[in-house]
Amino acid sequence: MLGIRRRLFALENWPRS
Repeated sequence: MLGIRRRLFALENWPRS
């Protein structure tokens, strides 16, 4: 389930402006 982990990782590291 790397896809889900990558998605979560992206969301966690999503830029917050």
